[in-house]
Amino acid sequence: MENNKKKGITFKFISYFSIIFIIFILQNTPHFLEIWGVKPNAIYVAAVVTAMYEGEFAGGIVGMIIGMLCDYSSYPIHGFNAMLLLICCTAIGLAVIYFMKNNKLNAFTFSAAVLSLRGFLEYYFVYAIWKYEKSEIILYRHIIPTILYSLLFVIPIFLIIGKIHTYFTCKYNLD
Repeated sequence: MENNKKKGITFKFISYFSIIFIIFILQNTPHFLEIWGVKPNAIYVAAVVTAMYEGEFAGGIVGMIIGMLCDYSSYPIHGFNAMLLLICCTAIGLAVIYFMKNNKLNAFTFSAAVLSLRGFLEYYFVYAIWKYEKSEIILYRHIIPTILYSLLFVIPIFLIIGKIHTYFTCKYNLD
């Protein structure tokens, strides 16, 4: 019985990381999913939703791994995404366990909060702190549209991760 649960947990996380890797490849493919020069950060949504389903420890670890993937594919401060997602996903996992329900509205709210926090921190540390002239154009034309575009992926990712979680929880009696 214990071996069966380990097998279920292993297959569940292989499924999660397969979906996450597909999202990562799609969002980093040049000119794919790009609208008016804006690309989504759907991988952040996947981190948030996974943390909502898996709790603080597994959610934090998955968030950190996703953050490292983001750090390898972006130019700003190295380690920034990993640290941010580790902290946010751990907090989200705890919030869902103790205070909030796991539903689409909360997934949308948490995703909006994490994407906004990441966007505004990146804007501050990469552009505003150095007082670049007219740096607010980057905020209005790139960061805010990226946040809004990324939020379109909350419901599909929530449903996909939810199906994977439900399937493995029922099949292997994981809760």
